[in-house]
Parts: sequence; structure tokens; C-alpha cells
Amino acid sequence: MNNSFVLSFSTGKDSTLALYRMVQAGRIPQALLVTYNTVQDRSWFHGVTRSLLERFADSLAIPLVLAETDGSDYEACFEQALVQCKTRWLHVCVFGDIDIEAHRIWCQERCAHAGIEAEFPLWRQNREALMREFITAGFKAMIKIVDTDLLSKDFLGKFITDDVVSEIRRMRIVCF
Repeated sequence: MNNSFVLSFSTGKDSTLALYRMVQAGRIPQALLVTYNTVQDRSWFHGVTRSLLERFADSLAIPLVLAETDGSDYEACFEQALVQCKTRWLHVCVFGDIDIEAHRIWCQERCAHAGIEAEFPLWRQNREALMREFITAGFKAMIKIVDTDLLSKDFLGKFITDDVVSEIRRMRIVCF
């Protein structure tokens, strides 16, 4: 089980690319760990419903582990889910973080408390290059939220393609 891991899965493009890279490297995903907002009945980061999370996990044949919380005990619930994964002999949690140091530290601390290792296969890599790798690998992602101080609301609902990445790049915005 040394090649096995649990993925902290936000359901977004970065954690999807992290999963893809790990599988391409011969690693074996044993669980998708998703933090789930019990108040809003959806995932915390991308607002995905439980039924869609279950369908996604089933389609990949990877068990889903939900860290269910109203937010008041978010850290404890995440750590408890990591411990649950550890009891399945999983000693590595993979994250799709790229460059937000505070989040990396948070992830490392949660993993340390659970007695497992944190791994970041995308860390400090070029965001645009990662986005192009995501597209080239055949994945699709739709823009669901736009900071209108940076981008036009016309980007809402667009699928991320090479043309969209180039358009954003021409605007000199790094937001991938």
C-alpha cells in the first residue's frame, strides 16, 4: 500500500489535476476526501451536492469520505476523516494546492495531527502551464465564479479552453 493515497478533493481543476498526476505516476487513489457543508448541504469549496459527489466517486471507483461539518469544527472534522483514512493503511494525503503558503501549512498541520504525510504534486508550478496540462489531458472545467474587479462577468459559464486561457493571459491576469 506504499503507493496508495487519499486525495483531499475540492472537486476543482487543481485537485483533479493532482489526482491525474498521481495516477499517471503509478500511485493508487484509495479515497476522495471532501469537506462537506452540513448547513448548505454541499461541498465547501465548489458547492457540489452529495449525490453528484457520490456519482463522481462511483464513476472513478474510488470511495468517497466526507468530512461533514457546519464549519464550527472544520479542522477537527477534517483531521478525524484523515484518521479514518489512516485506519485503512493510508499514510499520505495529496492536495492540489499550488502556491498559497498559509493553506499548505494548514494542510500539513492537519496531516501531522492525524499522523500522516501531506503531499503537493502541483506545488510552486506555473499556473498557466498547469491549466494547459489540465486541458491537454482532456479535462473540462467551467468558470463558476468571477471576480469582476479582474474579469468580465462574461466569463461566467465559459468552459476553460486554450482560447479562454489565452484571452485571460492577454489581459495580464494570473488567476488560473
